[in-house]
Amino acid sequence: MINTGIYRIQHQKLMAMFTDLQTLLVDSSVAANVAQIRSLLSKISSALIVHLYLEDTELYPELLAHGDPLVQTKAKACQDEMGDLVTAFKSYLAKYSSADKIQGTPITFIEDSKQIILAVSNRITAEDSDLFHMLEGRG
Repeated sequence: MINTGIYRIQHQKLMAMFTDLQTLLVDSSVAANVAQIRSLLSKISSALIVHLYLEDTELYPELLAHGDPLVQTKAKACQDEMGDLVTAFKSYLAKYSSADKIQGTPITFIEDSKQIILAVSNRITAEDSDLFHMLEGRG
């Protein structure tokens, strides 16, 4: 049986970081908090890269070879969706790679950040509530 515990813990840590970012997404305080925002984006990026590496090299290969075709199908769908999320997140990071870029367009930064947070949150929810739940129920 595949142990999903490490992935769930990583999901909790990522969501906590995104929650911290969410609290800083106020137009009037973006400029004042830009150093904290950049630091947090760096931490999120590092954590997400490690998480996705583990999923790509360990979790998903096992899921795609799982004995249950329903698990395989769900894993393939999640994996396909992940590629778009990784691309979107990398684009987001490149767009806001410096304090000046964040401060230059605070409203757009806030909107883009909320979209990324929602996309990652939806992805984590799908894995935790759907894929992992299915996997744990099937062995």
